[in-house]
Amino acid sequence: MNILIGSQTWAWGPASKAEAISNVLKNEYGHNTDFYGDLISYDFCLKSQSFNSCFLLESEYDFASVPFENYDFVITVMNPFLAIAAKKANKKVFWVDSMSWIWNWHNYDDLKTEYDKIIDKPIGEILSYMKEMAGYDCKIFGIMSSTRLFIQGNYYNNKVTNPNLEYVGAIINNRFIEEKKRDNIIISLSGQLCPYMNLQHAIKHGNNIQKWLKPIIDKYKDIYKIYIVGNKQVLDAMAHYDGVTYTQLPHDNFLKNLNSCRVLFCPCGFTTVYEGIAYHVPMVFLPETHDGNAYEFLLMTKDATDAERKKLFPHLMLDVETKDINNVEDGDYLVERLNDLYTKLNNDIDFQCQYQKRVEECLNIIENNPNLASEQKEIINRTISTEGTINHIVDTIFTLL
Repeated sequence: MNILIGSQTWAWGPASKAEAISNVLKNEYGHNTDFYGDLISYDFCLKSQSFNSCFLLESEYDFASVPFENYDFVITVMNPFLAIAAKKANKKVFWVDSMSWIWNWHNYDDLKTEYDKIIDKPIGEILSYMKEMAGYDCKIFGIMSSTRLFIQGNYYNNKVTNPNLEYVGAIINNRFIEEKKRDNIIISLSGQLCPYMNLQHAIKHGNNIQKWLKPIIDKYKDIYKIYIVGNKQVLDAMAHYDGVTYTQLPHDNFLKNLNSCRVLFCPCGFTTVYEGIAYHVPMVFLPETHDGNAYEFLLMTKDATDAERKKLFPHLMLDVETKDINNVEDGDYLVERLNDLYTKLNNDIDFQCQYQKRVEECLNIIENNPNLASEQKEIINRTISTEGTINHIVDTIFTLL
């Protein structure tokens, strides 16, 4: 079969799920898979070499000219423009979602009425209409256009019910898991670039992170290989420390290095955290790159006690204590508050001293708990499985064709 896969452009999380699904379809099931996307998602999937072909789209309007007639069905990771364009081309669409907790449609009934009115119009007109929709409202158009929804975790906004919805485990690529010597430390900046973090901000953020972690880098650089991984544009512009390798790794190579990692420093995003859990790597969470990181931390550890969070999940996040997962605040406001905290961290000596103590506390937890990875996994697995999800999704799709 020929399968079209696409994803939302937001750092690397959605693209990594598209890549992981394609890897199973192409390499385990023998199907042809092509990726369609823009910006960072296209670059990520092209470097992964997990697709037969990758096609760059300049904007959401380009979905109107995708040759859907060449494909048997479509998988979209949170890209509503692809979903509705595929539906208009009479293709079955399968929606994969890891951020469902944030889609908060208080106006669901009004949006459903809008969808019913516009779905019969030409695709170009529909895409233009969706581009003008507020916030995340256009996501619901993609969901309404899909044959089946696969929702990672059980975080879905239950105000919106859908009989075609299925909760699934972590959508990750676990094919490189094997027993190996733990000989590296990874500091992952993630994909970074997203609507809330431009290139200039990402470079400053990366430099700050390595400055705060310098005591750890200096302590371990003669014992472990130390990688700072992320977006090449960002890494090339950052200051470079001795004893550190700066690289944008293709996803397969990242996972191979993760398999031999002693400790992973990363933003608290679903994809990287679930990969760390699956590859049995203890994790320390870095300062937030966007408004969602703190909420994702609370969601992934929602079945943990406060004492377990403090003991087993060392982190350097700045704004997690103010969050309530039952009341998600506006993203623009949260990013503005984060920027204020970063300014304080760069200019307030007392705050800097307090923060450096937190770095030392994280280091103590890592060094003094040889079972940290197992204990983190036990907490996360209370909420979600990190095994076998993609094969289940693929098998389910084929029963619905």
